[in-house]
Amino acid sequence: MSESEIYETIRWDLMRYATALTGPNTAEDVVSTVVTRVLGREGGLVALRDAKQYLMRSILNEVRSRHRQRTRQPVVHVGSIDTTVHLGETSVLDVGD
Repeated sequence: MSESEIYETIRWDLMRYATALTGPNTAEDVVSTVVTRVLGREGGLVALRDAKQYLMRSILNEVRSRHRQRTRQPVVHVGSIDTTVHLGETSVLDVGD
């Protein structure tokens, strides 16, 4: 089978799976990202033993990656922190100073 024949055979299954994972607004983008990535490799879809299974797993991985990127909290730098401990009249500097 050619790459286009393989893709035509499995594309609706890929779209249904991606839609179930992400919803209809993102599914097409996820599938096209994954398929484009595979087509850019040597051998493309033809080189895969089970293209459908491989692409399904790749879709799941792409969805997880996008989710992690969306939920990742930005790092906020607060500057220098005063670590001096005050004990009555004297002050003791932190070991790190």
